[in-house]
Amino acid sequence: FHSRETQAARAYKDVFRYTLRTAWNGAAFTRALQGVIARHPALRTCFNLSDHGRPLQLIRHSLMVESVLAIVHPPVGEHEQSISRHMREWAEHDYRFAEGPLFNISVFPDEPAATVDLVLSFHHAILDGGSVANLMRELLLSYARDGDPELGYAQHDLPNPAVFVADELAAMDAQEHRRYWCEYLEGATPTMPVG
Repeated sequence: FHSRETQAARAYKDVFRYTLRTAWNGAAFTRALQGVIARHPALRTCFNLSDHGRPLQLIRHSLMVESVLAIVHPPVGEHEQSISRHMREWAEHDYRFAEGPLFNISVFPDEPAATVDLVLSFHHAILDGGSVANLMRELLLSYARDGDPELGYAQHDLPNPAVFVADELAAMDAQEHRRYWCEYLEGATPTMPVG
């Protein structure tokens, strides 16, 4: 909700920068990113917030790398300014929940410095700290292997978000859980005005 109050709201919009000492290989990075997108349903997520009585997470079968990857070659002497401007813009990006995608990766190769700056921008609805760490680990391992998406475990071995949602819905409808929380919160002071 807070990120939808205004288009420029910054709540729940994360922007991370990684500076890597490595040569740039666009083809390998594209292959690595495509593999990560295929492995992680959260990256293919969009949301229907109004048509089903409660918000519904939808997972696309696929997502084109070109829709989430930008390779930026700033003019000489403007590398840092370009990255800073980019990060400010994505911190206020108007993510479209119904259409997605809800993340972006922009790469700023700096060949004279032999570095690559990678900027990951995303809405917190799809990623948190632990999942960002896993995502970056897999992306960079794959990139180091010339974009080979095989990381030694099958895609179906990953946790399925649908199982967690089903468990949450079942818990919301269970009288046992409702009783527990009513007893636990009895007498607690509301944190926000009701009415």
